[in-house]
Amino acid sequence: MTIIEVRNNPVLVIPPKGMNSSQELDTEPSITPSQTLEKDQYFRKQLKLLKKEHRKSIEQYDVITSIIKRNKSVVSIQQHVAIRLYNEIIEFSTSLLKLLEQHRVTGVETLLRVMVERYLFLEVVSADTHLAKSFHLKSGIIKIKTRMIKCRLPKEDSQFLDISQIEMGRGSQKRLERLEKEYLSAFIDGKHQDKWYNLNGKIPSMEKLMKKYKLDKEFSDYYIVLSQEVHS
Repeated sequence: MTIIEVRNNPVLVIPPKGMNSSQELDTEPSITPSQTLEKDQYFRKQLKLLKKEHRKSIEQYDVITSIIKRNKSVVSIQQHVAIRLYNEIIEFSTSLLKLLEQHRVTGVETLLRVMVERYLFLEVVSADTHLAKSFHLKSGIIKIKTRMIKCRLPKEDSQFLDISQIEMGRGSQKRLERLEKEYLSAFIDGKHQDKWYNLNGKIPSMEKLMKKYKLDKEFSDYYIVLSQEVHS
């Protein structure tokens, strides 16, 4: 396996060139026993490095959150979004490790793609307070709508999902309307609100967004490649 360095942080893993990602590591056909052993040793070495970086990320996250709690700091929306995205990267990395430890590769590309996406979003919202707020509002709207849809399910399904009908009552509808109004006001012409980053109507795609924030290399080298693997 190969460690991908993103801004000097080796946190992601992809299959090495020549390895079919849809096959198990120890059952790939047309290779000699020595080649199998070599790949297995290389895999174990890279997995060990990944575990090390994963632990470091968790430690850094714990330090950040403990400082905030200890000082009772008021967290801005931008800081809140950044911490949340960082936490999501760690959670996906945990799932990735579990798959790799069991030599399972199904779903690895999907996890990597989401991790890269979260990393790119983290870089963007850390650089722009307006986009951080827009991302925060859009995420809140999606979350409330999803929970409201679930609450319309039959009672037995709602209980299974552990969602309170009272919790998702009129208060949620009012909160949703408030968030949607605030979200819409962030856009210059009141249009293009389908994409949280297209505030001025000049960034219609994620590719243009990445180019604006000088993340186009990471976008093309990692995100596009992984997207092609996921959708192939």
